[in-house]
Amino acid sequence: GILAAAVNAACLALLHAGIPLRDYFLAISATWTAPGHQLVDLNRGEEGWGHAHATLCWQPSTGRLLAMLLEPPRLGWDKLEGMLDGGAQACLVLWQRLREQCIE
Repeated sequence: GILAAAVNAACLALLHAGIPLRDYFLAISATWTAPGHQLVDLNRGEEGWGHAHATLCWQPSTGRLLAMLLEPPRLGWDKLEGMLDGGAQACLVLWQRLREQCIE
């Protein structure tokens, strides 16, 4: 989603500017499509499916969820838990790739 892209761009801009950060922060959008199935890194069309979706901001090295925007704000725990798990896994992959690029 657009919000997740903006958060990630802000982190990259700070890194590029040489501003010291204790850790990376990354965001990802996530939704559920069916029981047990999550979708991450949504595009505009996928956000418009009518399912609840969330933008999750993580600190991947610690696994801490820094912020969450849920649309609409009501969602059952079973669906939210799956979205959080899928988002955390996707942020770990993104974090590993970002670290590889920053080290090179």
